[in-house]
Amino acid sequence: MIKDAIHQIIKKKSAMYQYGDYYGAYKKETVKLLRAFKMRGEKIAIWGAGLKGMAFLKKVDANGELVDVVIDMDAKIQGTYIDRYHLVTDFKSALKDGVSVCFIMNQVHYADNFALLRENGFSGKIIDMDELVENRTDVDLIIEGKPYTVGDRVDFDLDELHRRVLVILDEIERICKKHELTYFLSAGTALGAVRHKGFVPWDDDADIGMPRKDFEKFRKIAEEELGKGFYYQTMRKDNDFTRSFDQVGLVDSAFVLKHDKNMKIHHGIHVDVFPFDKVSGDSALREEHVKQVRDYRMQLYKMRFKVDYASRNPWKNFMVNFYYYTGKLKSYQKLYKKMERTLTKYDGDDTGYVADLLTHYKKIMYFKEEDIYPVIYVDFEDRKYPIPKNYDEYLKMMYGDYMTPPPEGKRNCRNQILYVSCTKAFPPDLLSGERK
Repeated sequence: MIKDAIHQIIKKKSAMYQYGDYYGAYKKETVKLLRAFKMRGEKIAIWGAGLKGMAFLKKVDANGELVDVVIDMDAKIQGTYIDRYHLVTDFKSALKDGVSVCFIMNQVHYADNFALLRENGFSGKIIDMDELVENRTDVDLIIEGKPYTVGDRVDFDLDELHRRVLVILDEIERICKKHELTYFLSAGTALGAVRHKGFVPWDDDADIGMPRKDFEKFRKIAEEELGKGFYYQTMRKDNDFTRSFDQVGLVDSAFVLKHDKNMKIHHGIHVDVFPFDKVSGDSALREEHVKQVRDYRMQLYKMRFKVDYASRNPWKNFMVNFYYYTGKLKSYQKLYKKMERTLTKYDGDDTGYVADLLTHYKKIMYFKEEDIYPVIYVDFEDRKYPIPKNYDEYLKMMYGDYMTPPPEGKRNCRNQILYVSCTKAFPPDLLSGERK
């Protein structure tokens, strides 16, 4: 318990320093925008009471003059104050109270939050705060109601990328059929299968899920069975790969993301492979399980990934990269094994529930086993691939009203991509072309 409390303090301090500087660099513009809305009589909300939301309020509205309310989906903190001035509430209550402008604090959840607001009759302005900060947007354009840019996009042939991903999915299908392993399209790839009978037109990757026992078998089999030109990538090995799930990819290809461009890994076009683990049917035990896994993931990631942060204050520099510096004194593999033991803590128990514990979503994605297995095959592009048996329940848990596409302005690739090639690896000085 003491150890967990220390981790939470370090995590909070690190985030407050890092996000404080993140919002501080754009503070003048943000305050100008908020004040312009207030002058018009708008009622302003931010969506997100986590560390980003806390840092944002401390930096731009410490006296509670600009932001009227904080929206968050966590029922445990609704009705409480995030600080002296800002009340946390659910989004429906915020709409009843007349909120007319909503800033989404986490870009990852923008499309989902946008859909919830619109589905519930919100007709006001919805703004992606990360988009403004990262692109240093001219707020006068927003104030005047004019279009504004959303940053540079890397141009590449998305149809050709999808064709290359299909090559990987075909290879996974071949191996799983040969060895009688269960797998299924998951997350946005399952959504694409149901809503578009193929890829979501603007999606740039693919995900599959496997029950844990088949996932472990696949790990052992894949590196021997994969055809020439494929690679298998896992953080279980001693390398720079920082994802807690695995990947199957194409050696002679490139899909380079901004945040891991300097990592010595395969940066190829790939399919992400997620284990689905048993979880408790008790919500409190399930939440604790997820919390433990997320803490391990955070520590493992930060042991390998140094935040590009510069401050004259050496204490801030140390705290922002606490796990990176202290990680030099620890065994990465021992910590990884602890995480895997935590992931599989309910193996052998007949709980009736499974979950993707490694998802990036804040919401706990748990499902009745009977809604996932046995999988069913459906049309996908000009092929057939498996998806969860009760895909309606699965996709409703993931996306709510999953048949309604996201807003026009958000129908784009969610990854920050630096470089794409369907024929060449990148960069040649880091990758030999052989599987590691």
